[in-house]
Amino acid sequence: MAGCQQSYEEPDNLDIDPEFAPGVYQAGGAHAEAFNTGMSDAGYDVNAYELNCALDAALSDSGARERFEARLRPFIGVSGEEVPAEFDDLEP
Repeated sequence: MAGCQQSYEEPDNLDIDPEFAPGVYQAGGAHAEAFNTGMSDAGYDVNAYELNCALDAALSDSGARERFEARLRPFIGVSGEEVPAEFDDLEP
């Protein structure tokens, strides 16, 4: 709990090791991985998109939702990447 206390006392310190709560990160990682796997197995695009670009594309392109529901890449001209590898290193 020392990391929690330090984070509370030093809210601007971004160098505090997040490993002080591995169970929290493990649970969150497992949830995200399960959701990603389920969506991928159902044929949906599971690429990770930068939030601002994806939101702009979703709001300005009326065909984005239809493409998503048709299990196509929803965003034209917005690059997506697979979920970053740092989320794959959490063991169940």
